[in-house]
Amino acid sequence: MLARALGDPAKPGEASIAVDGKVVGEKPQAFLVLLFPDLPLERIVTPAGSEGRLIVKLSGVPNAKVIGQAALETAPIEVAFAGEGSLQPNGLARTGKGAVVSRDASAALTLLGFEAPPSAANIPLSLTLDLTKQASTVDLAGIAGSIAGEAVTGTAHFDLSGGKTRFALSGSAPTISLPSLLGVLVAWHRTPSTEEMLGAIGAGASEVWPARGFSLDPIEQAEGDINLKANTLSLGSAVKVQDATLTASVGKDGLAVTDLKGRLFGGDFVASGSLSPRGNGAELAARVDLKGGKLDDLAKSLTGSAVAKGPFDLAFNVQGEGLSPPGVVAGFV
Repeated sequence: MLARALGDPAKPGEASIAVDGKVVGEKPQAFLVLLFPDLPLERIVTPAGSEGRLIVKLSGVPNAKVIGQAALETAPIEVAFAGEGSLQPNGLARTGKGAVVSRDASAALTLLGFEAPPSAANIPLSLTLDLTKQASTVDLAGIAGSIAGEAVTGTAHFDLSGGKTRFALSGSAPTISLPSLLGVLVAWHRTPSTEEMLGAIGAGASEVWPARGFSLDPIEQAEGDINLKANTLSLGSAVKVQDATLTASVGKDGLAVTDLKGRLFGGDFVASGSLSPRGNGAELAARVDLKGGKLDDLAKSLTGSAVAKGPFDLAFNVQGEGLSPPGVVAGFV
């Protein structure tokens, strides 16, 4: 690593700097955190005995403009950024293009501060994006790439100025699994002794959610809006909504799916619901309305053959509370 600075030692922000080199070791991201202290790269866990590599090339005057690029290559994930930035009175500002590549989507979720569900393991992802950071706001525009071999697009906005992170997320993909997305709200890494104390492990099994306790910190520490579009939105192995749109929000009462629309079993499907923290558990409420469905489509989805025919309508409300997802389902009334 070669670094040079020309200027008054008492005014480092006004000095002309140049950094060019690479760092190789088990935790090369430690050096990048020194350059960009607001990046959560300490969340990247490098497997014991494996080496990573950090490549950095920067030049300019910190208080005015520094241009360059940086790439972090580790076994779990590779992250790269090229652009420009400067030190402002309210923090580091930067703009440019970024890229994230991983053979395991769990690493990306961990980087964002989530507990990665097993459904994210061994799922490859490759994303590019345009990044703009000013003061406490971060905008990710033009997110594009692939996850599990399927094309995805989206945008994201984060405001870190308040006590809670304010966000706005939008995305689209050919196929989206709602249980997999909600898997980040399950305490996958909680110790078995804690699970047994809460009664979650013995609460029964579920094909959609596991017999594990909740981890609702992500929705208790943030507020914002979510908009998703999918050709197929999976609600379970036999329930797949076609041409789906989902609008949701996170607020003081938890996660609310305000509008979920699409086509299901040949009919028009509309649903809404909420997941609200309740002590160590959560309360789930949902409303479902299906009009003009076809019994043969329903039968094929459930049994694999059309054992019945004819139209049908369906509408119901459910509500339950528990310490784990199956516990919530068992408590439906």
